[in-house]
Amino acid sequence: MEWASIRQYFYPSDFRIARPALSNDAAVALVTAILNGESRAKGEQSLQPDMHVNAETQKLVVQIGNAVWRLRRRVVDPSSGKPREEMRKLARHVESLSDALVSFGVDVQDHTNQAFVTGLDLDVIAFEPSGAVQREIVVETVLPSIYLGNTKLQTGKIIVATPSA
Repeated sequence: MEWASIRQYFYPSDFRIARPALSNDAAVALVTAILNGESRAKGEQSLQPDMHVNAETQKLVVQIGNAVWRLRRRVVDPSSGKPREEMRKLARHVESLSDALVSFGVDVQDHTNQAFVTGLDLDVIAFEPSGAVQREIVVETVLPSIYLGNTKLQTGKIIVATPSA
């Protein structure tokens, strides 16, 4: 038994950190894929699109995808698409995390400013009437859509602006 697991027993059970739900082999594979982000550029396949991964790995990919998406929203100025001046140093690291997810086969989709068509596989939280739009447009992405290969792990949640009558 390693020291980190023994140290947990010094604290009440409410304050103990739960063991990771990811197996050691899956964690090593995920870290290796992230560290070898350039492997897809070299022609190697990291994950096949039809490869099935266990539920714990899917949850981990969704959590990491959401965290990187939120970081990018804070670091990048939405009007220019360039990193904010005070966040320039952090922007490089956020981009490298994003590139690592892409090399692992993860696609995180932000739907903001896209045209909305009824029937898209998205959860609409609200429709907001607006005189500034001519057609239905996604004005805010609350949660992005996340795909691992061809498998949808998370359905995007959006707010749609509609033309006022």
